[in-house]
Parts: sequence; structure tokens; C-alpha cells
Amino acid sequence: MSQPTGVAVDSFGNLWVAEYDNNRVLEFQPPFTYGESASLVIGADSFTALTHVTNQSGFNGPEDVAFDPGGNLWVTDCNNNRVLEFKPPFSNGKLASEVIGQSGFGTSDSALNQHELNCPEDLAFDSSGDLWVVDAGYGRVLEFAYPLTSGEGASVVVGQSSFTTSVAALSQTGLASIWGVAFDSSGNLWVSDTSNNRVLEYSPPFSNGMPASLVLGAKDFTSTFSGLSAKSFFGPQGVAFDPSENLWVSDTQDHRVLEFPTPLSTGESATVVLGQSSFTTSTVATSQTGMSNPIGIATDSSGNLWVTDYFFNRVVQYLDQSYKCNPIICGNVPIVISGGLPVGQCPPICTVPQGVYELSVQLSPSSPGGISGGTLVASQQGSPSPATDPSVSCNLDLLCGPYTFAFNSPGTWTLTFTPTLATGAQGPPLSFTFQVTPTLPTPEFPVGSLLALVIPFAALFLYMSRNVREKK
Repeated sequence: MSQPTGVAVDSFGNLWVAEYDNNRVLEFQPPFTYGESASLVIGADSFTALTHVTNQSGFNGPEDVAFDPGGNLWVTDCNNNRVLEFKPPFSNGKLASEVIGQSGFGTSDSALNQHELNCPEDLAFDSSGDLWVVDAGYGRVLEFAYPLTSGEGASVVVGQSSFTTSVAALSQTGLASIWGVAFDSSGNLWVSDTSNNRVLEYSPPFSNGMPASLVLGAKDFTSTFSGLSAKSFFGPQGVAFDPSENLWVSDTQDHRVLEFPTPLSTGESATVVLGQSSFTTSTVATSQTGMSNPIGIATDSSGNLWVTDYFFNRVVQYLDQSYKCNPIICGNVPIVISGGLPVGQCPPICTVPQGVYELSVQLSPSSPGGISGGTLVASQQGSPSPATDPSVSCNLDLLCGPYTFAFNSPGTWTLTFTPTLATGAQGPPLSFTFQVTPTLPTPEFPVGSLLALVIPFAALFLYMSRNVREKK
């Protein structure tokens, strides 16, 4: 690849990449492997034909790709100032079927009006099938109403007061240099205002020049800050939502991708950073954990995240490794504490990703003896096949030591484990509620010793909704 920018996943799980420098769009089919070859090319007759043209089959700087509800492929052709539609079935050198932003396939005009574009970059479809295009050169986002036809005019403009104005502004109604656009499940429009170092939300109903309702990356609508923290951006570009409604933003010039958990609020902090070891580092690395100017981002139906790593000429995938658990009631199921604390004795409970995680421990209500010492590590036992089969027991073994649980009285106790990942982020707790009865041999015992104790469980709650990602 050479300078990949946009990325999308179709309903069949195929990966599509807009390759800006080579003026083409590539399809990759699952199962995905390192360095796999593309299965199809659009914008050229073959994988070795690299030309930029203005016609029905070629591109000049394709920026991004998206699929409409009918499965048609749409591509922003930046330097030709247009958006092209390609209908399935797809094939090498496929001809476009519709063009937006131009009167025909042979022109690349640019004018500040309702019908023409100036370097469209990102695009997205709302739930009604309307097309939204980032018209970057004019600092605006345009809506084109369904059904889409060649040469049609936009129906709504966001970021400018009218279809004939183009003013860069740092305000609640203005935009400057922009790149990304996405919709959440509630129909809100999200736009990355790149040069203003912020991401804006617009809530329906939409109208020309409407004000934004929320801002990320700044404390208010008239401030901009490019510092290196969990609350700031430096040239944000791609925006996308995962199946859990968390917002992902490619913070391009900080060489990282940030996650903002739902519900979203003005000025909130990111909770996960990819591409860097912390929220206060910004280094470039050609490695499994590094990036250089990430731009396009997309998630698939499984919640896996795909990122175009622009200057490293590659697309990388981060696997969704969240604990997919639901509350489970397992009345009086015995748990034996010996060399470890086996969890998952009441299958099916959940699916746990392979990996090693550091956990912190809290026992409530408070106990005079408390919990002391050691590091608690959770590792999956065995390899369920398939790993995502919810009928497979978690069989998670918590290896402890030396932790001491001091129970000052019989009753109901809750033991809570909180995962801390290598990124420094913490996930929601994993809690166990159980009964301590007067029949225990001793009021104090070490977990991790050879002593085996049986604790009847009154209830076992496993709930982890936090995304834990490990780069493939």
C-alpha cells in the first residue's frame, strides 16, 4: 500500500481500503492474515495499473469508503471533487453508477454552491439512507437526500451559514479544516474539526448553519487546545462508533487513537489510548504497538477496530477482547480456594479472551484484616473453540498470592476485582458475592496456600462491559 486513508467493513465482513497515493480502492476478504493480498481493485483495471484519471472508472486521490444500506460502495474522490457510487457485484475496474458533486463523470469542477464539492474526504450514511459528505475544501458538511442521483444538490449544510459561504471559524456553528464524519445509534452527527483540534456533535433535526450540541477536545465551543492529554487532540481526523456506542477518534498528529465511552459529555477524557504507552506520550514506532499519523478508523460487527496507519503504509486491526458476560445466578455453587481461585464452575458463564491482566482487589464490607500484598493475575485456562462461543465456560483461574482475606464476622461479602491493562486504563469490576458462615475452620486464611476451603456461593455476578484490546 501507499498512504491508505479510509477504511470500511461491508456486511459480509470484507475489508475495503482507500489507497490515496495509488488512486485505488482495495478489497480484502476474511479470514485476515498478515500481509495478505487484496482480492479486488476498483479504480484500476489491475493491481499494477496505477494512474489518476477523471472518468467513470478511475480516481484522483480517493480518501474514504462507505456502504449505503443497500450494500452499494461509495468513494470520496478528493482531487476530482466528487463522490462515486459502485453497485455490486464488484469486479476489477468496475464502472461507477452515480456521481455526486459533478454534472458528469468527465468533469472535476469546484464551485461554492449547492451542487459542487471541493476535495470531499469522509462520508457517512444516516438511518434514512441520506448521504453526508465532508466537503473539506469549503469547511462544511453536506447532506444529500435519498434517493441519490447524479449531480443532485445538497439539502442541508453544517459548518457554514449557507451554501455560498466558506468561512473558517472557531465557534458553536463554525468549522475550519475538517475530515471525519460519523453517526451514533441515536442519529447524532459527529464531525472532526481537524485544525480546531476538536470533535463536535450535532443533534437532529438538522438545519443549515445549526449549532453543535457537544464538543470533545476543548472545554467549550470557543476554545482550542493541542496539548498532549486524555482530554485533547492534535489534528483529529477519523471518527467511528463501536457496537457498544463508544466513540473512537484518530488523533492523527499525536500518532494515536482514543476511545471515549458512552454517555459522551463536553470536555470528557478518553479512557483508552492505542498507539502510545500512555496519554502523555507521542512517539512514532513501526511496531505492533506504534503508529504514524493514523487517519481512517472503522469497526466490524464483532467490535474489532481497524485503523489506516498512513505513513507506515498499512492497515492494522485491534481485536475486541471485552469480557462478554451477563449477570448469572448460581445458587450455592461451591468454590474451592486452594492454589488458586477457580471461576467458571457454573457454565455457561461468559467468554473470556486469552491474555494476562493485572487486577486490583477490594473486599467489602471493610474488614480489620483487610487484603495485603501480592499481585493478582487472571489468565484463561485452555483455548475454547471457537473462542467466541458463548456456550463455552469461562474457566478463569485467578492465581493469587500472597493475599490474605480476613473475615471479621459471618455474613454476605463481596469480593471485587478491577482489571488494569497495560495501557493504564481500568475496566469495570468483576464482583463475587458470597456467604461466610460460622462453620469456617478459621476466621483468617491465605488464598494461594495449600489450604482448601469450600465457600457456598449465594450469587455470582460477572459483568465486564469494558473493551480490552490487544493488537493482532
